[in-house]
Amino acid sequence: MNNTYSIKSLLEKYKIEIPVIQRDYAQGRKGKEYVRKNFLEQIKSALDKTTETSLDFIYGNIENERFFPVDGQQRLTTLWLIYWYLSFKSGNLKEDYKTLENFSYETRESSRAFCKALCERMIEVSADTIEIIEYIKQQTWFYESWLNDPTISAMLRTIGGDSDSKEDCIESVFKDVDFENYYGSLDCVKFQLLVMGSEKLPVADDLYIKMNARGKMLSDFDNLKADLISYVRNIKPNNEEEKKLKDDLPKQIDTTWTDVIWDYTKKGLGDKFNGKIDRVFFSFINRFVVNEICLSDKFKVDDLENEYTKAFNKLYGAGLGSKSTANDCAVKYEGFENYKILTLDKLSKMNYLFNFLKDKAETIKEIEAALPNSDEDGEESISSVYSFIPKYDEKLELIATTQKERIYFLAICLFIKKREYFDETEYEKWMRVVRNLTENAGIDSVSAMVSCMRLINELSKILEVNVYDNVYTGLESFNSNKQDTRLYQQLEEEKEKAKKITRDNSFEDKIIEAEQYAFFNGTIRFLFYDETGNVDWANFDTKFFNVKKLFGKDNNVSDETITKFLKLFNGWSDIEGKYLFTSIGYHPRKSCWKRNILCDEKLKDKVHKFLLGSTNPAWEITYQDFLDSGFIKKIVKKSDNDKYRYTSTYTNAIHKDHSSIECVYFYDGRKEKCEQIKKLVDSRTIYIVDGAFNEYDNGYYWGMYVAFKYNNVEYRWYKQYGGNEDRIYKYENDVQVGQPKVWDKEALLDVLNEF
Repeated sequence: MNNTYSIKSLLEKYKIEIPVIQRDYAQGRKGKEYVRKNFLEQIKSALDKTTETSLDFIYGNIENERFFPVDGQQRLTTLWLIYWYLSFKSGNLKEDYKTLENFSYETRESSRAFCKALCERMIEVSADTIEIIEYIKQQTWFYESWLNDPTISAMLRTIGGDSDSKEDCIESVFKDVDFENYYGSLDCVKFQLLVMGSEKLPVADDLYIKMNARGKMLSDFDNLKADLISYVRNIKPNNEEEKKLKDDLPKQIDTTWTDVIWDYTKKGLGDKFNGKIDRVFFSFINRFVVNEICLSDKFKVDDLENEYTKAFNKLYGAGLGSKSTANDCAVKYEGFENYKILTLDKLSKMNYLFNFLKDKAETIKEIEAALPNSDEDGEESISSVYSFIPKYDEKLELIATTQKERIYFLAICLFIKKREYFDETEYEKWMRVVRNLTENAGIDSVSAMVSCMRLINELSKILEVNVYDNVYTGLESFNSNKQDTRLYQQLEEEKEKAKKITRDNSFEDKIIEAEQYAFFNGTIRFLFYDETGNVDWANFDTKFFNVKKLFGKDNNVSDETITKFLKLFNGWSDIEGKYLFTSIGYHPRKSCWKRNILCDEKLKDKVHKFLLGSTNPAWEITYQDFLDSGFIKKIVKKSDNDKYRYTSTYTNAIHKDHSSIECVYFYDGRKEKCEQIKKLVDSRTIYIVDGAFNEYDNGYYWGMYVAFKYNNVEYRWYKQYGGNEDRIYKYENDVQVGQPKVWDKEALLDVLNEF
């Protein structure tokens, strides 16, 4: 059976009936101007050249000499309108109207009647009619209510445009042409008819739903698919492999690609599955394209005029979503400009990906199950619900991807591309390394994400089966430009761990256990680096044993652990400016401990001694007072988001950043003076002012100043900023009055009585 037709030859053989279940004619709607114009210009170009042009496949059923389209309805309707228009303008409608009447919409009686009227009622109308649409609307046979029919209004817009646009209609595109010649060339625009139930297209249980359940309006995926196929058709292949891909791609999209997305989405939703997969399909392709853009040398993150950057920002979803800076599930199709990176080579990679996953639902399940999860609070991390193919949540909302998940998506694609079969053991090794790099690289910007993606792409050479025995031997010999960033520091750690495992397999389980312990999340170099920063595995077991005592599985860093570490310092100058108590920015205490203490180059000797349980040194007197005061517990329990540190600027004060009032001083004589105040408070001689930070604990008052009342007059005691003298200030209505008195060694009441 010949399955190649033009719109004329198909109508001459069958009646085309658009079934009720199908969507309205959406290609003519507002908002689809670029789709409409692009398709019309494509047809006109084919008629210009009078060379055979293929519009690929149209699927459907044939019953009693009637063809019912399942997929291709939009193209058939537009082709029918072009056929009708050229027949009318060339004076051939009287001969053609019976053939044209073989096209009908069953969606509404009005649509059916309108199609029939175009054929029968326009026979005697002059072809020179300038405004065809206005003429039609003025006829007695045209009912005003028909304008409420979306198919009819869309058809009118396709023929003659509307008040908003006249450039995307048949009248505009085919303006001032030789209608007779164009009419005679109609047969050069062909498509292949695939009949369901035939040898070429066997009926599957879900096929009819697959082709129809995408809803009434053309989806973003419909438009992308149409433009992609048109784009591929115009690419010149460089070899037989590319030529085969070019010829097969339209069919691959509608079969293999669709089956993968369909099966995955159907299994994920179960009874909630409604057959709509376009959004999943569209998002998956977008994520693949973003991969390729990020890996391109032409992509410049900060160059907003760069064409690759513009495409990235559109597909990444920058600025979309209320709770994040990007939401790729909110991306809309805005034309094929954003997809020009899809060369045949890149499309071949995507086609390979789908073919690998075809009929391998269990493989996808294994891919996702083997992906290590992250529990690092305060940072965007891989989710326990991560899915390689975009997935719907319980509310049937598509789950957006994160920066880190984009890196995992790339890593999975790279593994599949490098392997002819799914080796779960090697995959787990690969993804463990990727996870450790990603979760510890500080992925908090697009630039950081892109850097990590490019490194992992470079690293994927270790997956070459014919070059390396396994992931670890490849990683051990991997060379890259060394950089002083967290990403490359983690890479060096991964290489050292790989070396150890290749020499002693028994260490793999130990390393993995340590990586998953507490808040380490893959980073454990402090367990095998010595006090000079050199690799030394000899103390690994001892350090890990001590780690379990210092850091509980609940991920908290206790005040006891912090106190033990602070005891390794001799005095105040050793902890100057270091965040040793709580957190930095939005990073919780545990994250800061890993980055700013356990992995800090400047603290490597202290960390080494700490994890080995070394004895404490001799302390400066005031520093020892601080260690014994109980204020470490007080600071630690204040808040996990408060940033405390010691600085000499505030004269030996542990203070909270951006709030110098909230602090505690430790210097010679401070404790004795605090105790004087406490005795006077206890004897009710003076009273601490309500609302001040003046909590008393272990001999010290908290606060940059201590505010109290004596004989109903308010006084404040504090050391002048950068000064060496303790002074007492008198206040009235929160305003200082008079000159302060120096409080040296005399009793506080003697100083107060001098005012």
